Amino acid sequence: MTSTPLDRAIARVDSSAGAPADSLGKGPPAAPPPTETLSPALSYDGSTGELFRLWLKTTALAILTLGFYRFWGRTRIRRYLWSRLSLLEDRFDTTAPAWSSSRASCWWSR
Repeated sequence: MTSTPLDRAIARVDSSAGAPADSLGKGPPAAPPPTETLSPALSYDGSTGELFRLWLKTTALAILTLGFYRFWGRTRIRRYLWSRLSLLEDRFDTTAPAWSSSRASCWWSR
């Protein structure tokens, strides 16, 4: 039976697997295991119930005011979402006024 180069390479790896890297004289020493776990960089801590109540209120007021309140409602929902989102424990914030949303809506409706 003839051994192929692949069989010889597998045998070499298997025979050196038990030996430490320093005794082989090849490769860097193994890195120590990490001591701390990192939290996710981007996190959202909002409540779906609170967001649903905000959406329900916004929808009801938009219907009652014949769509006039939807700009302020959209801004309130956007502020809620951005204020509950954090990156590396720094909170996001939006300062866009409601009229900027209405102005953009009027611009695109032309």
